[in-house]
Amino acid sequence: MKLPASSKAAKNSAMQWPTLLIVAATCCVGLQALPTGGYPPIKDTLLRNSMGQIEKTPYGTEYLVIDDMVFPRSPPPSSRGQADRASSDTLDPNYNLNMKFWPGGIIFYLIDPSFSFDYSKKILEAMKIIQENVGEEHLEFKAAQTSSGEICRKGYMHIINDVNKLCRAEVGMQPTFTRVWLHEDSCPFGTIQHEILHALGRYHEQCRPDRDKYVTLLPQNIAASECSNYYITMDGPDPSLKLTYDSASIMHYGSCHFSCNGAYTMIKKSDGSKIVANRQSMTKLDVDKMRALYPKEFKVPYYMGMCSGNTRKGKKMSARKVAGLSKRSTLSFLAFLSFLAHRYPLL
Repeated sequence: MKLPASSKAAKNSAMQWPTLLIVAATCCVGLQALPTGGYPPIKDTLLRNSMGQIEKTPYGTEYLVIDDMVFPRSPPPSSRGQADRASSDTLDPNYNLNMKFWPGGIIFYLIDPSFSFDYSKKILEAMKIIQENVGEEHLEFKAAQTSSGEICRKGYMHIINDVNKLCRAEVGMQPTFTRVWLHEDSCPFGTIQHEILHALGRYHEQCRPDRDKYVTLLPQNIAASECSNYYITMDGPDPSLKLTYDSASIMHYGSCHFSCNGAYTMIKKSDGSKIVANRQSMTKLDVDKMRALYPKEFKVPYYMGMCSGNTRKGKKMSARKVAGLSKRSTLSFLAFLSFLAHRYPLL
């Protein structure tokens, strides 16, 4: 899915030339030049166009786009010292690409009203299935819009009807809102789940650091413009990596993805067989990995006061009950932050 039309208009010729030069080649040779098992992590190649497509809005916001994964980026610092400070500054989360999980396991969402009624129902059903599979004791989805139409809080997932008919998502929670771009003509039900899982912090499965133990890449068959889709892009500690690699994951590419000649781009290392892309439903390992990212002991109980619009109206819940739940949720939230600080330190 393309970013909003404004970002397309903002591209300049200097940014377009590297893309044109890469596309001119027939097949991917960049991966062949890398040592066995050595694929550059995002943090070491952040400013290289070969890592993915760089898109920029008229407002100066830059994005690194790797297939359907969108990473907002701050402008590059002018010195190495500034880069070091920025990459470890928790108040500037857009510079490096550490995963950003949703505090307390509550994901507030807003669905673009321009979607058809039927497709909006599909989006809601996708969220319901994710919530039911993973378990409400781990995560849950709640509307970010009150009955009066007010957006009740920052940090919500904004599901946008994309005019370019592509499917994309920002990876992990963003400071203001996290965008998921969908279109009913090109993003079926399984793809909706796939993109929402990106927004919850999941990368592509074949981007895991241990990928080469389970999958054999065939770079001579990968389209040159798509090399970046096979780089290791999981950066930083991730509890889901303790679980087994899953070639059947809803987050995994198939053997025919991005082929330049019709031949397989990757196969299973165990028996050389084809990897069939799953865009139907989460596997058991997908569920277990989401539970690892959102442990139930750090789940915050939802209450109506979390949506500030409801709090101001003061409906359906007494002030005493709201205060009690607020205190309990605050303690859970602080515990969750403490968990993140120790388990996922910034690199």
